[in-house]
Amino acid sequence: MSRKEQGRVISNESEDRGKRIGDLLVESGVITREQVERVIAENEGVRKRVGELLIDSGLINEEVFAHTLARQLNLPFVDLQTAKPQRNALNLFPRHLAAKHQCLPISLERDVLSVAMTDPLNLVALDDLKLASGMEIRPCIATKSRVLEAIERWYAIPTPTVADVEELEATVRHTIATVEDTERKTRTFAIISNKGGVGKTHVAINLACCLAKRGKEVLLIDGDLGNADIGIKIGVFPRYNLLDFFNKQKGIEETISSTVFGFKLIGGVSGDFRLANLVYAQKLRFVTNFHRVSKLFDVVLFDLGAGIHRNVLDFALAADETLVITTPQDIVSGYACIKASFFRFKDLELRLARKAVDYKPQTVYQPKVILNQLADVEQGEREFQKIKIAAQKHIAETGNEYHLDVGYIGGILYDKEYFRQAERMRKPFVELFPNRRTTECVYRLAASLLNPALAARQDVPFRERFKRLAGIVGQQE
Repeated sequence: MSRKEQGRVISNESEDRGKRIGDLLVESGVITREQVERVIAENEGVRKRVGELLIDSGLINEEVFAHTLARQLNLPFVDLQTAKPQRNALNLFPRHLAAKHQCLPISLERDVLSVAMTDPLNLVALDDLKLASGMEIRPCIATKSRVLEAIERWYAIPTPTVADVEELEATVRHTIATVEDTERKTRTFAIISNKGGVGKTHVAINLACCLAKRGKEVLLIDGDLGNADIGIKIGVFPRYNLLDFFNKQKGIEETISSTVFGFKLIGGVSGDFRLANLVYAQKLRFVTNFHRVSKLFDVVLFDLGAGIHRNVLDFALAADETLVITTPQDIVSGYACIKASFFRFKDLELRLARKAVDYKPQTVYQPKVILNQLADVEQGEREFQKIKIAAQKHIAETGNEYHLDVGYIGGILYDKEYFRQAERMRKPFVELFPNRRTTECVYRLAASLLNPALAARQDVPFRERFKRLAGIVGQQE
């Protein structure tokens, strides 16, 4: 069906799409007008399409609804219980888009993508799918339950076998035994926050840009697998991302993309996927592959997801250094992030010490705070002191073997309108506005990060650092 024909179908009246679909069912003789109107009246205020309400009421079933719709719109019906989608079609748009619009890509012929949908009259969905895939969309019809089952089945991450795990464990042990301490001194920074909206990703992007301009080889990893948006913010859309790596479809080198801003990027993916969904073998595989590619860079920045979930904190604590982003409006959340990460640090070190008799635990946790969205530079110092005093009072008890040493490396002024311009233009702030005071703030932060005197764990041999990384990220609990 052409877009013009679709437009004729849906433009007869300005009512919601569900009611139009109800009209199609009435015209086909499946139900009566009175039944449709009664169901609508009984469910006033319920945010569901009329087709779903009719199914819920028992007046029709999913199969009848889908087949009737297919006949009325002259569209093919697809049984997703038996149909096998093409992998090249599935790769054209991500799981979260399939789940959002209840659809599944089926096949690709030239520049036309056939998509099984529960609502082929949804022009918003059709436009989203066309934009994401770059293809013309040919809608097909399938039942909702089959679509949702197919999304789970075809976008699922393969479960590693016991042999996979044993092979990866052996690889990690071999790497630890053979790694040379004379290798490149890569610095890895994890960037975290307790909540969204504090500008964490902006900080990560602009730090990566500044570090690259200082002559460093920089890799920025979008580790937010639930709401990845680095690519969107800078107009870079990697062909492959971390999900392709975790699905074992691509090697980690293939997920690295160049940017015009001087740094390299490994993209994440938006949707239902989370770091918490990674199983033991997948994390071990990431460790061994990350070890190999990190040697190509001077600095690696992990932009992790917002929140203090266990797996997010584990990835953060596996990095050499942790950067906590907060704002003057959110210092309580910033303090909470530091507190949660400290107790997770202590727990992990105790676990690692019990597992490996030759492991020397870290006893001092040294997160660095960055205050974002400041009215003036002095405000950053004042707000940090509040965090530090609270941490000293409630966390860093004297006489404890494990203790907290929280530091402040600087703040970033809030250029609200200019940041909005940077987002609209999809470029780093420091690239577009090199003469703003905010840009000067970011360059100072970059210089602080490169200062060897501020480096955490600088006296720890690389072999021990890798052992710790493998132990934290690859642990089973």
